[in-house]
Order: sequence, then structure tokens, then C-alpha cells
Amino acid sequence: MGNYVTADDVQGRFESVASLARITGSEDDATVDAAVVTEAIAAGEGLADSYFASANFDTPLVVSGDANLAATVKGMVLDVIVMRLFCRPDQGVAPESVVMAYENAVTWLQGVAAGKIKLNAATTLAQSDSNEPVSSWGIAGAAVAGTSQRMFSRETMERL
Repeated sequence: MGNYVTADDVQGRFESVASLARITGSEDDATVDAAVVTEAIAAGEGLADSYFASANFDTPLVVSGDANLAATVKGMVLDVIVMRLFCRPDQGVAPESVVMAYENAVTWLQGVAAGKIKLNAATTLAQSDSNEPVSSWGIAGAAVAGTSQRMFSRETMERL
């Protein structure tokens, strides 16, 4: 939790502490229910990570090297989180602007997952064109992948 956004970032999306406190179901307007915000952050980031993972990116996405990518991901995840907060029981209907922001965020995430939106600064999972299964292990498999002698062949297996 907290890979892309913080509780303070969520607070920044609301007019006041009182408005966020009401949305989180707090008894008074001065105290935000931190557990509700934490759950919404985890759910929003989890949704984003599921789309990133389906596009074969390492998750959580490392965005610290690119300020533009970091800001974009943060904004999209915040849009998902805010919608999730508005969808809690007894919250009524979310404002149209929140719904539109959420729909735009999900459309963007779907574009990433489909490969239509490129995240150049993000790291993809190691892929290999080799037919050698251990070559995709990277450094951990280097000692094994570099061997040239086959351990098992028809000839060696015949003697068993």
C-alpha cells in the first residue's frame, strides 16, 4: 500500500478534511477514518497493478525515475480511489465529475493493459526469445544457462 499515493494525496482530492471525514463514515467532521482510506488506497493500487501486470510490467510499477509517469499514475490511481470512497454504503450517488474521472482512469488502464499506451520508463518482466527454459531466469540461472553439455539425452536416459 502506498506505492503510488498517500493518505495526504487522497485528502488533497477533497475540499476539506470534513468532506473526506463524511465520505469515510466518521462520526465527526474533524476525523477521517484512516482504515477506510487505507482500504481504498490498497484497492485502487491493486486495480492499477492488475492492469500493469496484465501488460507484463513489474508491479508495483517503479515510477520514481520519470516525473511525468509518476504524476500520471498517481492521478489515475487517485481517480479510482475517490470513486471507491464514493461507492461506500450510504454515500448516495457520486458526483458526475468523479464518475467521469474514474471512467477515464479505467480506460487509460485498459489502454496500458492492451499495449495501446506505452509506459517507456516502466520495467517489464524479463522475457526471452530463447528456447532454453532457464535463460529466462536471468542472473539466478546464469550458471545453469551457460552450460553447453546436456545432462539428459536419449543416450544417457537409455542406460537407466
